[in-house]
Amino acid sequence: MINETFNKSITAFFDDANRLTNATRFIAKNLIEGLNQLILNNKVFYTREDVMKLTGYSKSTVNDIFNDPHFPVCTLGKTQVVHRDALAAYFSHRISRENSIYWRKSA
Repeated sequence: MINETFNKSITAFFDDANRLTNATRFIAKNLIEGLNQLILNNKVFYTREDVMKLTGYSKSTVNDIFNDPHFPVCTLGKTQVVHRDALAAYFSHRISRENSIYWRKSA
């Protein structure tokens, strides 16, 4: 009888500890994601990876955009970056494959 009560108490304790641990992990994960987003939003220059995170575009699409001659990219050391205002201006007008020679596929 005492063993059963003890086992139930221990089980309840570990269940509560697991719930608390999961809640702590959830809070920490959301806090880290929020901080990363805040840091990303406060940057002046964005790298390819930053543009991927901001837009949700794939790596190949972002590489195509960075290679577009009309894209306002600059090089800092060996890293290509784009100023946040220039990125906003670039995406503020519609770019289609029909209008751009760069994006046209040759037949």
